[in-house]
Amino acid sequence: MIAADRDGLKLQLTRLLQNTKNYSQNTIVVYGKNCHPAIVKITQGNRISRSKPEDCIDMLAALGKRKEMRGGKIGSVFWLSPGWLDYTSENRYIWERIYKDYLGWNDADANVNFGTYKKAIFLDSKPLNVFDEYSPKRILDFSGWTRLVVIPKELSLGELKHLLSRYILEKKS
Repeated sequence: MIAADRDGLKLQLTRLLQNTKNYSQNTIVVYGKNCHPAIVKITQGNRISRSKPEDCIDMLAALGKRKEMRGGKIGSVFWLSPGWLDYTSENRYIWERIYKDYLGWNDADANVNFGTYKKAIFLDSKPLNVFDEYSPKRILDFSGWTRLVVIPKELSLGELKHLLSRYILEKKS
């Protein structure tokens, strides 16, 4: 998950956007505005469209779907996509890179900040269904540090498909 490496994301995305100009009239960037502080600036251009969702969670499950998953309650759920439990090249979890390395959180910070959540919901998208493939250690490491129970919820990739279809149709018109 390159979003955990903000400098790397900016460098690679800038390079890829420059390269796509040679091959495409229009480019769609599927990164939410919270994935990088400068994402709007990085993706500016007359042949570039960036998805409007806040983050990857919005792209997988719209607000209505997430409300349904939490039993209709507006509540304190921490949402996880599969990438959160992956490792980086430094053999650290993505969540460690974000919270420990970039934000500088220690165990006390995690306790205070994650203490506002009641649980974590892992969005397990069909056909990937990766939750069962992750070792219990990955889930327990995250759960232990955040003190949140991690619950898998299966969903389709329909929201992402709808999002991409909408941008393709907008560009054709």
